[in-house]
Amino acid sequence: KFFFFSSRRRHTRCSGVSWARRCVQETGINAEYMGIMTQNTGSGSQRSAKDRFLDTIQPFVIGGLSGMTATAVIQPIDTVKVRIQLISEEMGASGKKQSLNPITIAKHIISSEGPTALYLSLIHI
Repeated sequence: KFFFFSSRRRHTRCSGVSWARRCVQETGINAEYMGIMTQNTGSGSQRSAKDRFLDTIQPFVIGGLSGMTATAVIQPIDTVKVRIQLISEEMGASGKKQSLNPITIAKHIISSEGPTALYLSLIHI
């Protein structure tokens, strides 16, 4: 059986909405943010210093990794968006027609400037 562990109680799995409603009613909404799949092992005095240190540092490490991942995924999309905006401004001024398909723009950037060009706006030179 799959169990959901919050910081206060252990819940057995049932249907999604009723399970979530029961979890929030029993422990409150804030308790659900204290950890999924972590079991409260007792008071801090019963746990080793290494375990307490890992519990303290874990949110910082996970937060840093998630921030880096988000930037690595979103940055190329943002670069393509800015290029589309610049091309549409040039088209308005000159009257030229050009494809504004994001995939086409991304392929053009990669073929003409290389794949690192998608991340150039991260470095402000």
